[in-house]
Amino acid sequence: MEKTVDIFFMRETTQFAAKDWLAILNLISNEIIQNNATNTISLSKITWKKLNSVLENIDYTDKASGNIPKNLINKGKVKGLLNILKSAGLLELAWRTISTSNKAREFKRYPVEEQMIFLYDAYMNSQQIYEIFDIPETEFVTMKTNLIRARHYLVTTLKYLPQNEWIDIADINDTLCKARRKFLEDDTGFVYIKNKNSWHNNQLVDNWNKFEKRFIDVCIMNYFVNLGIVDVVYQIEEVENSPEIKHIFTPKFVKLTAIGAFIIGASEELVDSTGVKLIQNDLIVDENLNIILGPSKKKLAHEKTLNNIATKIESGENTIYKLDFDMVIKALDQKIDLNKIYEYIAEEATSPLPQIVAEAFDKWKADLKNIKIRTMTVIECSDQATQDALLEIAKVKKSMVAQHQNFIEIKSQDKLKIKDELEKNGLFCLIER
Repeated sequence: MEKTVDIFFMRETTQFAAKDWLAILNLISNEIIQNNATNTISLSKITWKKLNSVLENIDYTDKASGNIPKNLINKGKVKGLLNILKSAGLLELAWRTISTSNKAREFKRYPVEEQMIFLYDAYMNSQQIYEIFDIPETEFVTMKTNLIRARHYLVTTLKYLPQNEWIDIADINDTLCKARRKFLEDDTGFVYIKNKNSWHNNQLVDNWNKFEKRFIDVCIMNYFVNLGIVDVVYQIEEVENSPEIKHIFTPKFVKLTAIGAFIIGASEELVDSTGVKLIQNDLIVDENLNIILGPSKKKLAHEKTLNNIATKIESGENTIYKLDFDMVIKALDQKIDLNKIYEYIAEEATSPLPQIVAEAFDKWKADLKNIKIRTMTVIECSDQATQDALLEIAKVKKSMVAQHQNFIEIKSQDKLKIKDELEKNGLFCLIER
């Protein structure tokens, strides 16, 4: 049971979001950050205060009210931010320390809007983050721990919010509850409140305010606000019947930001911090077989794909890749079908492909048939008479791929069957290794 205190604090985060995660990354790259666990994030009070001290925007109470003390700080912000950075591959946990990865250096060079898109995608598709564990006042036990679908369902509701207007969190809860009461339980399975003294006394949860509402609270306060998707007016609630947690930070009003609307797909375009218009997708292939990626929501995803198969010839506001001989070699080395590459480019291109692109792919596919290096499985014969005799055996003839002077090429997977068949016909047959 919680009591809401009638005192509110506003956090408009868009201008601070990137500063906060960059400050965290810079601190961790410059200092040894101790972690109390090996595979999960578990910070001491000293470490938590150190990380919190570099943030530009902190959830805290700047004045006292009733039983709410001054300078009470929301610890969930730092934990949520660390979880996002870890899921994005920017942090590494080893030997009870937290450090930045090689990917973090490249990440810092992205424009702010691309950083936000990258982190949002990492969070939304993370199987590591489990927001149920971020609800501090109650220890829940669930059957399953993958909340990807639940996050996307919550985002579907946020898409219908008007941009830059404050919406009561109660309205969001009502919309979700009426549309799909069990949206969270569909992912978690049965939910219990853990009783540390006896498993048999665990309590089955069937209370929206205790479970689903708190999941939504945590997603907004610890994740969507950290990502700059929403701004929030938050409140402090007193927690009863909890020996360790006395107060929790919960959203009261939520405002979908302009960039937040763009990132979650509620808006088709956005003007970034440098005045460049961002759209959902901008991929063009020119007559010189250059793939040109303009500023867009999908630019990072395209770069991730094209870095594996094409040669990058220019970086900047527009990133340019070359479709050429080296691209074909890369594709072959990774066993990527050229047809798949062409289909990807054709589907993602925002303008019709020049005819020369199809012609180039057709030529490359034709050229691939000219020369091959391959391993053959053959039956080697001492003379033509032996070879002719073998071809009278039905299983040999069925497995034959081609015949040459003094040897018969057979299907590789058939070699043991052919050996057995020859021995049944009274013929010796050795398989050379």
